[in-house]
Amino acid sequence: MVHPVIGLSVGVLAIAMGSIIIRFAQHAGVPDLVVAAWRLGVAAVLLLPLAWVRVRREVLHMSRRDLTLILVSALLLAVHFVAWVRSLSLTTQTSSVVLVSTIPVWVALASPWTLGERVSGRVACGGALAMIGAVAITLASSGSGDASDPFTGNLLALVGAWGYGGYLIVGRGVRSRMSLLAYITPTYGVAACFVLLALLLVGEDPVPPSSAGIGWCVLLAMLPQLIGHTVLNWALRSMQAATVSIIALGEPVGAIILAAPLLGIVPGPTELVASLVVLAGIWWAGRDAMLSTSEAPSRDQT
Repeated sequence: MVHPVIGLSVGVLAIAMGSIIIRFAQHAGVPDLVVAAWRLGVAAVLLLPLAWVRVRREVLHMSRRDLTLILVSALLLAVHFVAWVRSLSLTTQTSSVVLVSTIPVWVALASPWTLGERVSGRVACGGALAMIGAVAITLASSGSGDASDPFTGNLLALVGAWGYGGYLIVGRGVRSRMSLLAYITPTYGVAACFVLLALLLVGEDPVPPSSAGIGWCVLLAMLPQLIGHTVLNWALRSMQAATVSIIALGEPVGAIILAAPLLGIVPGPTELVASLVVLAGIWWAGRDAMLSTSEAPSRDQT
């Protein structure tokens, strides 16, 4: 049985590949919302045959409550992608990334009254340290850029943070009584439908303009989504949502590590120091989880 912290380390590295793959997809002319729709849709399509064989009965016999929660989770995930992607075109990249990195704050504030999970002082301190490092990385690596509508863009970045935080909280509640495959397959699929609806509303062509763009979108679905997001949802069965959200702040650190060999981007000293701060915060927040995770009967057979 893989320890959740070890699994999350692999998952965060997979998610960190997302920003690099998205950059290649953008160079191939794929709009951001199209990238998000394909990322979620292809992941759901790849999962569907396995889910049909392994958990068909579980999905077909879900309670109305669980079906509703899956719908809510999918909507929150779609809101995260749509709001954050849109914010990048309205405010500076720095403001957008910093604001969306506040996810652990909202999860920590909401967890006590939504999940009944009190966030310990150690987790809170570790989360604050990791957030400081994540903000420092963003400030060091992002240009000032132009902001056509900073108020709306900043608000959308916050909405993106709220959407992702809610997605983790709902996932934590649902995963206590549902297998991983039965949860993520419909969640990814319904979220893709919501993003597709957003595409249609803005009049965007949902098909990438080139075969290279399609290839990058498929790779994005297989690595950051199928591996990265799925590992986060797997860990939610035994770890608090606040702790998972803090560990996920390791994404910019992973992106820095991967960008050096893949993009030839060498991090500066500020980014390196800030990365160590993020890792220190993650280590501090995750110490309880490293020592012992809450026991739960495993239903994740896939």
